[in-house]
Amino acid sequence: MAFGAPVIIESPLREGSLRSKAKEEGVDMLLLEAGEALRFDNLSIQTGVAGVLRVLAHLGMIDADDRLAGVSVPARSNKSTWVRSTRGGVAHPAKTSGDPVRKGGLLATVAGLLGEEPEAVISPIDGIIIGHATLPVVHQGDALFHIAEVSHPEQVGAQIDSIKEAIRASEPEGLAEVLLDEDEVL
Repeated sequence: MAFGAPVIIESPLREGSLRSKAKEEGVDMLLLEAGEALRFDNLSIQTGVAGVLRVLAHLGMIDADDRLAGVSVPARSNKSTWVRSTRGGVAHPAKTSGDPVRKGGLLATVAGLLGEEPEAVISPIDGIIIGHATLPVVHQGDALFHIAEVSHPEQVGAQIDSIKEAIRASEPEGLAEVLLDEDEVL
């Protein structure tokens, strides 16, 4: 809770995982999953750095800093669901990470590559999207959305939007629009 991520998922240990080994050794740990493979993004980096500093301050290892105050209480979830494509084709997302969703709500459509009628991808639960596929071409069974079940998705979505806005406001002008390929450095 001191870390202050927008959503905390309490999940069981998986045999052979780093979390399982840490537990076996008596080491408390948390795992932050943020961002996109092969890219750095300021929101994920700032969330991680601020969270680590809040935990260090909470443990009395560093002095608390005013910049670390004012974090909303994280939404807690003990269940998440992966929503997969029922067909291959081109995905047209209606939602993205951080968006609240309701059971039965439209997440995306997947159109066939040869002009077949698009199929709707529907949310099976109320929750907040904590991850989504970014590639438009999908195969049947590909993971499209990862949804954490939360009781007040709209409230959590608004909290995530306010975090994004606060980080954007602190960035140097124009930095938010820069996307880096894996071989580019500013």
